[in-house]
Amino acid sequence: MLLQQDKRRKDAQAKLASLLQEGLDSEAEPVTPEYWQDLRRSIFGAAQ
Repeated sequence: MLLQQDKRRKDAQAKLASLLQEGLDSEAEPVTPEYWQDLRRSIFGAAQ
């Protein structure tokens, strides 16, 4: 049981590291008030 938990934790850490690196390697996107407004709309719209 502890070995399985440790493996899941390590897998999650590896996935997080991969996603963080992917974000660092991607192109920059300007963050404007409109960007945040659109993001909020998409998040709250998807939640409904």
